[in-house]
Amino acid sequence: MKASTRRSGHGPSTRTRSHPPASGQRSVFAPPYYPSWVDRFTAFVDRLPGPPWAFYLGLGLTLLVVSVAAQWTAGTYSFEVVSRSHLIGAFLTPYALGMMHYLDRVAVAAIKSFRPALRGGEAVFQRLAYIFTTLPPRLAFSAGLLITLGGLALALGAAYFLPVSSSLSPVEGGRDAWSTLNRGFVALFAVGPSPAAYGVTAALLVLNWWTGGALVLHTVRRLFLVARIYRRHTNVDLFRQAPLYALSRLTALTTIGSVLVVYGIATVPSYMATPFGGVTVALIVILAFASFTLPLVGIHRALAGEKDRLLEDISDRLRSAGDELHLRIDRKAYKGMDDLHKAMAGLEIERNMIGAMPTWPWQPDTLRTLLIALLLPVAVWVVQALLQRVLGS
Repeated sequence: MKASTRRSGHGPSTRTRSHPPASGQRSVFAPPYYPSWVDRFTAFVDRLPGPPWAFYLGLGLTLLVVSVAAQWTAGTYSFEVVSRSHLIGAFLTPYALGMMHYLDRVAVAAIKSFRPALRGGEAVFQRLAYIFTTLPPRLAFSAGLLITLGGLALALGAAYFLPVSSSLSPVEGGRDAWSTLNRGFVALFAVGPSPAAYGVTAALLVLNWWTGGALVLHTVRRLFLVARIYRRHTNVDLFRQAPLYALSRLTALTTIGSVLVVYGIATVPSYMATPFGGVTVALIVILAFASFTLPLVGIHRALAGEKDRLLEDISDRLRSAGDELHLRIDRKAYKGMDDLHKAMAGLEIERNMIGAMPTWPWQPDTLRTLLIALLLPVAVWVVQALLQRVLGS
């Protein structure tokens, strides 16, 4: 559920204020906190004419043109060949914003589909729907600031991680700290020697880090919320698992969205040349797979426990039926044995049916698609590394 600034169809049908109501006012639902800058921005995009993806694509192209034009002012850049680092850098912010926007829409549909399995009334549903699709403003600000500071540390320390051959030559033989940091920054982000190139690159980096921090928070928080909903607010019914699949589809799409960042990183040679390149790719893939499976562990255990309970109950009934069968055989009381045989056969059919029921809340196609998305970037990176080694030798 989004704030009332959302267009119809983006959030649940119950409309809410964009801020907590004043004391004494009557309201269907009182939001627990204000929307973050991310939610206000996506609400703004929703009010624009045309689909949101067109806005984010246009934003990426605009940033790319500005970035290339700034590098061109240095006199060392050609419009014919756009640097991959500049291409990725221009589209990271639109991608992060667009991905959060898209996942919020998926989350709204997911929580509605999950509603039949939700434990609690309408008030619980409305609160969870709001929390599920709206970032707390302080957390969004803190995440952006933290990732920005980490990015600055990486940029300033780039010279110490890059191969010497990829760095610029020292100016007048200088080896002071500033010239070293400058060479690393220029080499890592392909910055041309002009004030415009420096300024635009720095602005794009800060923008990317800030929105990237929001995306990290958006992803991690959403996955924790999925785990909490499964653990605290789910009616476990082994015969009605369809509502549970809605949230697992959301976690899968969230994970795939994170993996797409790996594709972008793997195409930037200057970063992949650092010791952190391969580590980053492997780490994101591992964390992405963990982010898909770990939130679902709780509901898997609950479903497995319910399955064991049902199977144990059937086993007890089969044992009782078997005892009755043995008693009749001993007494040679064969009248009505057909009914007993049918009852035992029915219990056996039920046991086989329940034994075949899955306890992981996802469709087979969901897991297959996720594994392909996870393994493909690793395979591409391994092949690329092998080709570079072979061709380099």
